Amino acid sequence: MVIKHFIFPEYRLHLANLDRSSNANSFFWTQVFFKWFFKNMTTLKVWMFASFSLLVLADGFITDYILRFQMFAEANPVMSFAMEQSPLGMWTLKFIALAGLLVFWKRVTPTVLCVVCCGMAFVMANNCFWLANA
Repeated sequence: MVIKHFIFPEYRLHLANLDRSSNANSFFWTQVFFKWFFKNMTTLKVWMFASFSLLVLADGFITDYILRFQMFAEANPVMSFAMEQSPLGMWTLKFIALAGLLVFWKRVTPTVLCVVCCGMAFVMANNCFWLANA
């Protein structure tokens, strides 16, 4: 069986004695999946943070490009104020957002990261829409 190499050592003996027609099989595989999922939760958080970081980076470049056109302005008042006060104000706020996630890393769940990534993806889609219609 190929999958036995990916399963935890304590389940290998159970796999050898597994009855293929038993109803206990579904419960067993559910246990294996949840143990794997929660063991790899940190990996999931890292990939979600990496996705969010790339979205923030892309948003910064696209926003900077869009704001070069005279007909567009920043809609976020906090971002607009930061951009007026400092040439790197937009990048400072984006860095603070990324650093804030790292500071509260143990408290941030993958669900929160997923919601944050979806929100950032929506912002990116909005910026790309305005870029396409510029």
